[in-house]
Amino acid sequence: IILTNNHVVSVMDTFDTTPRDAAYEICLTGELIEEPSCTYTATLIATNTDSDIALLKMQPIAGISVQNSFPYLALHETDVTKISDDITVVGYPAIGGDTITITKGIISGKSEKYGQKWLKTDAVVSFGNSGGAAIDTGGKVIGLITSSHSDFLGSLGYITNASSIYGWVIEESVKTPQQHALLQRVEDLARKQKLLETANVFQNSYPAFSITKEDGWDFTYTAEDQITISQKGQDGGSFVFLSYLRGPYFV
Repeated sequence: IILTNNHVVSVMDTFDTTPRDAAYEICLTGELIEEPSCTYTATLIATNTDSDIALLKMQPIAGISVQNSFPYLALHETDVTKISDDITVVGYPAIGGDTITITKGIISGKSEKYGQKWLKTDAVVSFGNSGGAAIDTGGKVIGLITSSHSDFLGSLGYITNASSIYGWVIEESVKTPQQHALLQRVEDLARKQKLLETANVFQNSYPAFSITKEDGWDFTYTAEDQITISQKGQDGGSFVFLSYLRGPYFV
């Protein structure tokens, strides 16, 4: 079971807040210096928009070799933190590239707003850290990185205090995950991504086309309708971004 922020997993329109179906691809870091491997999918168990938290149920993708058990970090039931305590932040901010990023700092302050307890930190937090863990020196999760506020002089990260959400997590984690048709499409996407790690040809069924990979180039299949072909070099490299879509046409 994965705990994250609701705004990480929600799909909503600005003018229509009706929740939409979504399925999720889960990528896990094996080696800290390598990109995560996307070999799992997940479905939504529960979400809370007021607290901005969500629970996902992870499952392996048929046909892809995966591990069967995982170590995990325990969530604090109560607030045991003190201002100036050392903490570690773990996540995948955009500024950190495609590998995991770990930063350190202290608890810079505390506050209670919107019916929830918050921790402030001077650890580096950026776009993409949302839903990541804030960990104390004992290796337990003190909360979720939820937001960052900054001005031209500095910035502070805001952590959803674990003590505010522990009861909800325990209560909701026993519920049955939501199932829907998108799950199969996500599994198909993940299998195709895995195949491209070693394949020299990208083949698409609709619209029908194929691309042969030249030496030194890499394929990145980011979505059902997108592929990036890139080459790294001393001058920074080159890339071709291809996006395609289905649509009516006239003959």
